[in-house]
Amino acid sequence: MLGKEMEGEEEVQFSERKSHSDITVREERRMSSSQNSDENQGVNRSENRSQDNEEELLVTTLNLSPLGVQDVEYDSVSLRFSVAAPNEQDTTVYVIYGYNEKQVISLATTYNPETRSESNDDRALVRIIDNRAEGIEEYSHRLSSLISDTNYFYKLCALTDSLENPQRTCSKLFRFYTNPQSEDDRFSTPSISVSEAKEIGLEEATFTVRVDMYDGISGIPFLVYGEKREMVEKAEQADDYNDIEEDDEDLMKKRLATGIRGRSEINTTITDLEKRTEYFYLACVEYDGEHDGLTCTSVRSFETDAKDHSDKPLVTTGGVKVSGNTASLSGVAAMGDFRGGLIFVVYGTDSELIGEVEESNRFVNISQRQDLIQKVLVADSGLFGEKKYQKSVTTFLPNEIYYYRFCVEYEDEDEDNRLESVLSCGAVKSFVSGR
Repeated sequence: MLGKEMEGEEEVQFSERKSHSDITVREERRMSSSQNSDENQGVNRSENRSQDNEEELLVTTLNLSPLGVQDVEYDSVSLRFSVAAPNEQDTTVYVIYGYNEKQVISLATTYNPETRSESNDDRALVRIIDNRAEGIEEYSHRLSSLISDTNYFYKLCALTDSLENPQRTCSKLFRFYTNPQSEDDRFSTPSISVSEAKEIGLEEATFTVRVDMYDGISGIPFLVYGEKREMVEKAEQADDYNDIEEDDEDLMKKRLATGIRGRSEINTTITDLEKRTEYFYLACVEYDGEHDGLTCTSVRSFETDAKDHSDKPLVTTGGVKVSGNTASLSGVAAMGDFRGGLIFVVYGTDSELIGEVEESNRFVNISQRQDLIQKVLVADSGLFGEKKYQKSVTTFLPNEIYYYRFCVEYEDEDEDNRLESVLSCGAVKSFVSGR
């Protein structure tokens, strides 16, 4: 049904809200009834009306009222709504919309405009309409770059920035349908890109795939990867996803989504890889529409890690007690399957130097720089299992912020199975030295 707004299934709002704003209206009636009063009281009446108008504009409860859609086109629509935002509190007004109903509902529940930027995935998009709303306002906001002939869902939301009493509310789920686009002989083929491998481990790697369907519909983006480059390259010659036959570690595939339209951004992780192995990969999208086909990226590669870098002694930097120019530092070292080595403390006024000590690989390689960074040996024998440690250090600058952390030096095998010295450190903490 073109141009007509339809209510969808009502969702649970973030919190119960009053259905109206706390706006005083009885003062307005009093004003209208006083127009025929004695002229000698005119000045007093005028002053009362001024005060009454101030009370009328007072809003204490956040309220949002959708008013419908207008001017529906094949690629745009206008949303009309009103907001009653508490006075003297900036309120962010935003809309969650897209063609994927579940993702729109999910994003409306989790989205925080203070910590997340606007999205660019047509399945569920976010647009900030006003980040300083206050009082009663009526809005008409134009959404553009929509997909033609598509059923969209949307929820309007508002959030106050009050630290003491933050308020958030979202409307029910509504929908609109964009108009079909006039027929055109031209057909824009979908495009797809894939990032370099990220978060590479012994058996896994993560990728970001971006798709723009343009005139294509019913998109199926997928990843093809394996140990044989020539087999991965042949995926580009396939007719569709089902036409690609996997072959153990040499050729594998992973479907990322189905039925996509417009733009999508998908993060995916592949697992069960072999360590210290080179893999080749590409991304493809299968599409239908006036034309159908398959579009793929070029082949890229990455190599999995040779060892598990997370397998190391666990070091915890503990608390501190300060007395004069002496600080008593505590920490815990859990050696796990590792033995030997030594435990030490680094401290100083330069947080960056303290944070980079693991790059030194050995205790003796850490260069001391007066107050900026110092190192103190805590124990150099009997390191096994889990033990607590404590060490007193001397600070020389009064009333100064010092940073510190506990570290362990131990031996581990490198990628060629040879023993090497490495460091494992706890978190960087701080304290203020005495006067």
